Amino acid sequence: MPIPDGNPQIENGHIDIANELAEALAMINISSYESRVLWIILRKTYGWHKKSDWISLSQFVELTGLTKPHIIRAIKKLVSKNIITQIGNDKGKEYSINKHYKNWKSLPKEAIVTQIGNHRCLNRQSSLPKEVPTKETITKETIQKKILFAEQKFQNITEEKIQKWSEAYPGMDIKSELKKMEVWLTANPKNKKENHERFIVNWLSRSLNNKKGGKDGKYISINSGERKGGEADAGKW
Repeated sequence: MPIPDGNPQIENGHIDIANELAEALAMINISSYESRVLWIILRKTYGWHKKSDWISLSQFVELTGLTKPHIIRAIKKLVSKNIITQIGNDKGKEYSINKHYKNWKSLPKEAIVTQIGNHRCLNRQSSLPKEVPTKETITKETIQKKILFAEQKFQNITEEKIQKWSEAYPGMDIKSELKKMEVWLTANPKNKKENHERFIVNWLSRSLNNKKGGKDGKYISINSGERKGGEADAGKW
């Protein structure tokens, strides 16, 4: 096998993927770890013109740079979503891509493949009027918009939210404050938050209040009903 030199050539090997499958892969909602593992399976199977291949955990580690626990979790998620199949035992496992993408659990139920001329396109289509959202779509939108804290950083914070916070708390370096919050949450893992957006807003309110010469070590709660008196010690988030 030629040594990679940053100048790949198709004659040194390539992956053949059907256009229809590539379009389905472009629409799945998976994590970055799952994506990296999935690409290794594609490389080891379709890259060698095979439907399946035996891949060791050490190979996944070498080719993705991920740790074994992360790889194992990513594989379990891909299997649970019917995106890949896995057979074998503790001595070794064989992996393959499930090309029957309509059975993938991460693919939106309303996604269908349509024929346009000589091309096949993967589109989203719902049997309900667009102005009538279903309970399922509302739940998905809520989950996607909810701010989470995972792997020592916030997830789902959009530039739009940062802009709004900048307008609401003038003079504050919002991104710098977010980094401070991440450090604090990482250092206090037992102090878990149910509502991270409320935590962020309360932090910014307290920081701005202190900057303006407010009560030292106090902040004004945005939700006055959250704490008696509407104030709390800065150390008791």
